[in-house]
Amino acid sequence: MQQFPEIPDLPEVPILPPPEQWNEGLVIAPGDGEAVWLLDELVTFKVGLVESSYALSVSEVSAAPSGGPPLHIHHVQAEAFYVLEGAISLKTGRQVRRVAAGSFVYIPANTPHAYRVDGKTPAKLLVIYAPAGYENFFRETGEAARVKVLPPKDHLPDMLRYVQGQVKYNSEILGP
Repeated sequence: MQQFPEIPDLPEVPILPPPEQWNEGLVIAPGDGEAVWLLDELVTFKVGLVESSYALSVSEVSAAPSGGPPLHIHHVQAEAFYVLEGAISLKTGRQVRRVAAGSFVYIPANTPHAYRVDGKTPAKLLVIYAPAGYENFFRETGEAARVKVLPPKDHLPDMLRYVQGQVKYNSEILGP
């Protein structure tokens, strides 16, 4: 069996209110949250497995024009997102649909899916995974965003680490 290099430790997470205050609710202000660059996306974490007791994770994702993840499948998590800005072409199973700002998408676990940003402007999505945990795929395979903007055009992700992370988090890449 082929041995893969170790995935580096998680970056330090910004300080949140103490856990004993979470039962009173948690407010994450605009722009707050740890952020990473992965592929052509900026992913800003809002709530994860620690804050939600494994219930769900919520991230704000900005994707570059023509950007988006390859066709993939999550074997454990359902994924949902609300398109905040821009428009995307969404592939689920054999269907391709245009999804505009203001639309909500739900993708059950074990459903192949991918999207591409339509037009010349970035898209912004509020992405939810349930149960939580998949946000750590982004932490472990992405790169800490030096500034909270889309990654530079010459930014090249570590694709070996990306594929290893998919396997570790019970997902797989199915195509382009």
